[in-house]
Parts: sequence; C-alpha cells; structure tokens
Amino acid sequence: MADSIAKKKTKTNVIFGTALGVFSFLLNVVSGILVTRAIISYFGKSQYGIYTLAESIVSLFLLDLGIGTIIMKYYCQYEAKNETQKAADFLGLVMKIFIIADLVILVAFFVFYFLIDSIYIGLTSGEKDSLRICFTIAAMFAVVSFPSKPFDGVLAAKEDFIFQKLVEIIQKLLSVVAYILVICLKLNLYWLVALIGLSSLFSVILKIWYVLRKDHIRINYRFKPDRAFLKEILTFSLWVVISSLCWTIYTYLSPSILGIVCTTEEIAVFSIAASIYSYLVAFASITNNYFFPTISRLVNSEKTGEKSGIMKLSIFVGKIQYSAVLLLLVGFASCGYEFIMVWMKYDASFSIAYVGMLLLSFALLISMPGTVFKSEMYARGFAKHLAFAQIVSVVFFVVLTFLLGYFFGLLGAFIGIGLAKLLRVLLELFFYHKDLGTNIGSLYKKVCLRETVAVLPSLAIGLLLHFLLSFSFLVKFFIIGFSVLLSFVLLSFLFGFSKQEKTVIKNVIVRKR
Repeated sequence: MADSIAKKKTKTNVIFGTALGVFSFLLNVVSGILVTRAIISYFGKSQYGIYTLAESIVSLFLLDLGIGTIIMKYYCQYEAKNETQKAADFLGLVMKIFIIADLVILVAFFVFYFLIDSIYIGLTSGEKDSLRICFTIAAMFAVVSFPSKPFDGVLAAKEDFIFQKLVEIIQKLLSVVAYILVICLKLNLYWLVALIGLSSLFSVILKIWYVLRKDHIRINYRFKPDRAFLKEILTFSLWVVISSLCWTIYTYLSPSILGIVCTTEEIAVFSIAASIYSYLVAFASITNNYFFPTISRLVNSEKTGEKSGIMKLSIFVGKIQYSAVLLLLVGFASCGYEFIMVWMKYDASFSIAYVGMLLLSFALLISMPGTVFKSEMYARGFAKHLAFAQIVSVVFFVVLTFLLGYFFGLLGAFIGIGLAKLLRVLLELFFYHKDLGTNIGSLYKKVCLRETVAVLPSLAIGLLLHFLLSFSFLVKFFIIGFSVLLSFVLLSFLFGFSKQEKTVIKNVIVRKR
C-alpha cells in the first residue's frame, strides 16, 4: 500500500513538475529573447559583454561540489532503509563542508579582484573598472547564497519537483521585473547586477523555508563522522566533485578565454549563441533529475529484472528527449539565422552566432539517448569514469578554445568547444558499455535511427525555404518555423514512433490519474 502511494506521488510530481518545467522553459526563452535585446540596446554590446563576463567569473567559482548527485544517492538510500538519523548526520556533514567552502571562495574572490588587470588584457581601462564593480556586487550575493546549495539536492531527493519549478518561475519573473526597472528608471549596469542578485537571494530563502518547515528535514550539525562514514562518502564524492568542477569550467570559462584572445564585442556575440544553447540545454534537462531517485531505488532494491526496466525507461525517455531536441535543432538550422537577425535588430555582426549555436549543440543531441544511463552510473558508483570523461574533455576544451580562438577568432572558439563536447559524449558512451553492459548500437538504433530518417524531409523543407524565400527576415522566420514545426510533428508521429510508443504517449497525455 505504501509503495503504491509512493509511486502515485512520484508520478504526480513528475507530470506536474514536467508541465511547470516546460512553462519555466518557455518563460525563460520569451523573457530572455525580449530582455537580452532590450538590455543590449540600452547598455550597448560592450557593457553587455562586461555584464556577461562578470556573471560568468562569479559562477566559475561557485562549485556545487556535485552535491545534488551525492545527496540524491545517499539520502534516497537512507530513506529507503528508514535510517533517519543517518540522513540527518549526512546533511550536517554536507552543510559544514559547504560553509568551509564558502570561506575559501570568499578568499578566492578577494584574490581574483586584484588579478583582473593582468588577466583581461583585451579590455580597456574603463571596461576593467566596470568589470571590477560588477564582479564585486555579484560576488557579495554569491557568498551569502552559496551555503544553501545542498537544499537543491534535498528537494530533488524528496522528489519535490513541483516546488523546485515554482521557485524557478518566481525567480525568473523577479529577474524580468529587475530588467524592466533598470531600463524604465534609466539605472546603470551596477543596479542590474544588484537586483538580479536580490532575486536569486529571495529564491534561496524560499528553498530553505520549504526544506526546513514543510519537508521537516533534520540537520545534525554536531555530527562528528567516523573514518568509515567519511571514507564511504568521500570515495564517491571525490569524483562527483571533479565532474562538477569540469562542468563549471566548461560552462563559465569560455567568456574568460575570449576575454584574453578576443574583444568585448565578440564576447557579446558569443553570449548570444551561448544563451540560445543554454535554452536548449534547459529544455533537454527538464526531466533529468526526475528519474534519479527511482533509478537509485531500483539499483538498491536487489529486485530481479531491474536492468531491463532501466533499459526500457532509457529508450522511452531518450526517444522523447532526442525528438524534442532534434525538433529545436532542425528548426534552428532552418530559420535560426532569421531569428538572430530579428532579435539583434539586423546587426550582421551577430550572424556568426547562428553557426556557433549549431556547433555547440551537436554533442547535446548525440547525448540524449544516454540520459538515464548517466544517472545509473552515479547510482552504481561509477562516478570515477564519468569524471575521467569530463577531465579529458575539459583539457581539450581549454587547449582547443584558446588556440583556435587565438588563430581563427570567435568561429575557432566555437569549433574548439563543439569538438571537446563531442569527445566527452563519446567517452561517456564507452563507459556506459564498459560498466553497465549497455548495447550502445542497439540503444541508438531504437532511439535515433527511425526518428532521424523520418524527419529528414522536414529539414530539407526548412533549408529550401531558407534559401528560396525573399521576404523580410521576420516573415521568413514565421513561414519557415511554422512549416518545419508542422512537417516535423507529422513525420515524427507517423513514421518516427512505433505503434506501441504512440499508444504509450497517448496514455500519458489523456490519463487523468
């Protein structure tokens, strides 16, 4: 009975959490498109580049230490065994680690402040002064908020997906209000950084309140771990932390590298491609953490047939995610250039962002079928191999981005990042096969082959219209976008999915309970 109730709760949280996640994604896209254009018009490309650079520098230091994955693994394990005291002890240990890490980050921020002049040699003296002020403001809010990061992992472990997405929506709405206030009241760039920081701080307060008051989570700060407990946690955590560090470098180091070899205008152009790419990643990742608690319970349940269950889940989830990302990429390949031109007020200097976005996104599309298996790797304790894939990829990322960016400019940097991302995905697929026994060929055949062949005519239609139509960018965008969407959905549903998969999708959509 209890197991049935738990499954019903999980299903409800996943369904409504996904719906809110889609809404949050659409809100991010619409507000991002409108706000980014307005902010660039208001501040100019140089000031916007400084804002992007300051935010990326601060984010580079804010490692979450992979704590979300660590908490989900161990908290789910303790809850499944009804070991509430161990769960409280574990959270107490994690919180103390984050408080210590926060002090280290504070010192790092202080040191970095005095290195800005020598690092960002591509910036003018005035741009460096603006960067220092923006960096200081953003760093202050970051130091205050950082110790609360473990609460995100608790919310995911407790499957509170609905509340998580609601907080995301609230934070985004507050950010939009901040942008509007800055423009309407004609405030400077520093006000923008401060108001965005306040919106993030408010969301942090909401999460802390919910975890402590609603979920009634206990945290034992007085817990003193013994060697066995520390060894168990640290053995797994070390590699998760390294993976998290590599991901942070991947995500936030690019503007800093460009700040060395390129101009602030090129950083602004890069930020447009990176913003569109971040929307794609956000869309693809809406349900990523939703299945980790379920997979973790399956792995620890010792029930027979759990491997085949995970494979079926991976094929179903992978196919939906692959199809969704493929739709967006086919659409962007067809009318993305028109979209960027309209968004950036027909500024041709932003046109390279079109090619850059496609180069950044190819590896993401290839990784979609393995989403569930990545969670299984962590649940089974193979974090070391995922970290190895990240380390190799990051080394290539830094070397290729710097060298290609230096010799070929922004396009070279895009190529370097895209190749490094693809290398990481290929290494991860190798470890899925080696550690989990996954048949990669069979997985991709079942997830990708039929769907990709089915929608090729949609891509052909989009590209044909792109080159043949002679209307304005705005009119072409809507004509091509509608044509691609309609043809893709029809072809995908008619030929991309099997009869059984269509039945499952229909049941998920129309089922009331």
